[in-house]
Amino acid sequence: SHALTKPVNPSQLLALMVRLLGLREGDGSALGGRVLATGVAEGGAASFRRVSERIAALDEIRIDSALAKLGGRHEIFVNIVRRVVDRADSSQSLVNLLPGLTDCDTAKHAFHKLTSELGIIGAEDLQAQATKLEAAARQSALDKDAVERFVGRYRKMIAQLRRAADSD
Repeated sequence: SHALTKPVNPSQLLALMVRLLGLREGDGSALGGRVLATGVAEGGAASFRRVSERIAALDEIRIDSALAKLGGRHEIFVNIVRRVVDRADSSQSLVNLLPGLTDCDTAKHAFHKLTSELGIIGAEDLQAQATKLEAAARQSALDKDAVERFVGRYRKMIAQLRRAADSD
């Protein structure tokens, strides 16, 4: 099942994220060579907290709500952020589809997925913008300039997240 009941149990959320994101624990093949960390030693936990602090300093990210959903688990948050960055860098990135896109159904699908992704990492303003663009796509009323502004902000955020998440 792809559903969790409230209140969310952090270990159930982790198990769902592992399944949905296709992560594998401990084998070094996940996250572009990064390993999903679930049972982190204290030194590793401190490292994840430092990465989280760098991410929290970014203008686009509101980390408190993201961490609250994850039971305060910085290692899960950092792994999710790294996965989002890896996906954004891939040739199948949803954002790469958006510039010049005229098919509103494809745009609606892309913005719907991006809305969820942005909520998970605490990018609340971009999430709200993606939600509005999804609604516009549903009504076949996408504004090309609004899409381009969104793509620019998203790419800027990804570049900042990449630097923050890979510094350790």
